[in-house]
Amino acid sequence: MEYKCEYLIVGGGLAGCSLGYLLRKSGADVLILERLDAKKKDKLCAGLTGTAGQKEFISIFGEPAWNSLDFFSYSVLREQLGGKEICRTGKLFGINRKVMDDAALQCYLDSGGRLIDHATVRTIDTDEGKARCINFQKKQEFDVYFSKIIGADGARSTVRRLLTGKVPDCAFAVESDVPFCGDKGILSYLSHSIGYCWYLPRGKDATVGCGYYHYDNKNIASICIEEMKDFCLQMGITPTGKVRGAFLPSGLDVLLRFGSSAYFVGDAAGLIKNTSGEGIVYALLSARLLAEALSGGTPYEEAMAPYTEAIIKKAKDAKKIQFLKCFKILAKGTPAR
Repeated sequence: MEYKCEYLIVGGGLAGCSLGYLLRKSGADVLILERLDAKKKDKLCAGLTGTAGQKEFISIFGEPAWNSLDFFSYSVLREQLGGKEICRTGKLFGINRKVMDDAALQCYLDSGGRLIDHATVRTIDTDEGKARCINFQKKQEFDVYFSKIIGADGARSTVRRLLTGKVPDCAFAVESDVPFCGDKGILSYLSHSIGYCWYLPRGKDATVGCGYYHYDNKNIASICIEEMKDFCLQMGITPTGKVRGAFLPSGLDVLLRFGSSAYFVGDAAGLIKNTSGEGIVYALLSARLLAEALSGGTPYEEAMAPYTEAIIKKAKDAKKIQFLKCFKILAKGTPAR
């Protein structure tokens, strides 16, 4: 069995479906492969974005699509570090990420885009323009012939691993649902390492979690869970949902293109605001700028340069800060987490 397409997008999340929708609007032939069930999967995401994310979503899908999302608008984000607290003001949105992803997926499908669920790539030959793929549900292999391939398959991108020979550098996060406990979001930064815990309202409920950027720690998942538990105790709230974990981009390993026919968007490209974990705006932005580049606009890497340079700088600064924190802790004889 084989398929042919102009653009093969691996990953049916927000970045992949946004890109697929924009390419379909320009008349391109697009096929998306999604490892899970695209209509049932629920990405771990606190759902925080600001007016930049709102603007990008509206520019791609239109204002009616934005207004149909299940979002909660608030104007204060309390940021805590040790005993200090500052309030960041401005319009912020707590969004049910599954609702947002479902909206993007439906727009893509309504535009005539093709989708194969429970499938991913196994080998990629960019010279031949051929990907050997697997359908896990049917336990069948198949070939896809493409002109361009785009990795939109998350922080641990299979496309990146197959093309570059290495797994992207990642951080980690855990998350759980909690009852609505106030209309102000909270980001509480860890004092001993680079990371943060959060409480972010979404209207009917909220989420809590922990994002952790300890680049060499093998116990990163268990540390995230313990930090989240401590934060919940301080907040006086009890998680009501299952605790889920997922990898995040670290910001240190940004890759937008490989060769002349492979590109990356969103988490797969390593795009993140590592001070808050926000990736929604970068998923949308990278999809839009790549679609414009593929349609003859400003080259993708050039258009993304101001954003990628800022991401990499912040990630390098954070790593330096983490090293200094760990050095001071060890110098005092206290084990570093």
